[in-house]
Formats: sequence, structure tokens, C-alpha cells
Amino acid sequence: MNSTFFAKAIAVCTLLFVVSACTATEDTLTLGEQTQTPSPIPVTPPPDAVVSGAPVQPAPETATTAPAAPAQSAPAPVATAAPTTQTTQVEPATGQPQVYFAPIVGAPVDKVTALSQRLSARSAQQGIQLIAARGPTTTHEIRGYFSAISTSNGTIVTHVWDVFTPAGVRVHRIQGQETVSGNASDTWSVVPATTMQTIADKVLSNYNAWRSTQS
Repeated sequence: MNSTFFAKAIAVCTLLFVVSACTATEDTLTLGEQTQTPSPIPVTPPPDAVVSGAPVQPAPETATTAPAAPAQSAPAPVATAAPTTQTTQVEPATGQPQVYFAPIVGAPVDKVTALSQRLSARSAQQGIQLIAARGPTTTHEIRGYFSAISTSNGTIVTHVWDVFTPAGVRVHRIQGQETVSGNASDTWSVVPATTMQTIADKVLSNYNAWRSTQS
């Protein structure tokens, strides 16, 4: 009976020892796992991260260029209208019209001479002042045109006179014709000076009659 009891006691002790040994081993393993320091995970800082302890280099200053002021164009010149020159017909102090007779066209010199002499002689009687050239006090310019035609009934002298203002505007026309006896190959050879004088008288009278209607 004692031997059995001792055998059981030994078995129990052996079992406890095994259990204790296993527990001690497990604790040792667990303690080893808990005391092991994990290896750090390498971290790569971003490119713009500041590394502690390294001198911080100031960022380069970027030169700022002020925008160029827009070029100011010179103001366009203001066009100035040229003053309008108005031609005013000026009467001479005497109250008589000043008339310039332009060179006669179409008649020979000797016939024009007879005409001019009559105009000079009669103009004063008609209250007209003849002038030798256009001027600031010119009232009118008169241009005369002549032609002579031989017909079976004689020679017909046709005359036309255009009256112009100092500005060159035609304002009146005088025209007529005179018939002389005879004809020839040189038509003007049969025209007497008296015919040219008659024409001169008619021109001055017609001009005065028209001018009296313009006032």
C-alpha cells in the first residue's frame, strides 16, 4: 500500500515538473518576443522637406519685372480746314462798272483795232470804265468771238460775247450778226471799219441794259 502511494506521488510530482517546465519555456519565449525591438522602417523625406540639423538655404529670390507701360502714340494732328476765300465783287469809287475786254478771237488785227477804238470812245458815254487787265475791283470780264461767212447775199459777220464774273462764272451772253455787201475769198476784206464800230456800240448798250436788271 505504501509503495503504491509513493508511486502515485512520484508520478504526480513528475507531471507537475513537466508542466512547470513547459510553462517556463512558454514564458521565456513570450518574454523574448516582447523584448525584441522592431527594426525601423526607412522613410524617404519628400524633396522639399527640411532635414533637422541641416542649414536652411534661403530660396533664391525671383526678380520681378514690372510690366512695361504701353507705348503712348503721339496724338494725330487735327486737320484744319483751309479758310474759304470768297470773291466779293467790288464796285469802284466812281460807281461805274470796271470792264475788262479779253483779246478778241476770230477777227484780224485791223478789224480788232477799229473795234477797240470805238469801245474806248463810247464806254465813257455809256458810264463804263474800261481797264487794261483784271484786278480786285474788276466788275466783269467780256470775251468776244467773231466769224465772217460769205453768202450769195453778201458777207455775214457773227459776233458772240460772254460776260464773266471775277470768279470765272459766265453770267450773260450777247450775240448778233451784221450783213455787209459783197463777198470775196478773203471774207474779212469786205468788212468795213464802220461795221466793227456798230458792233462795239451794240455790245456796250446790250451790256448796260442787262446790268441794269441785276441791281
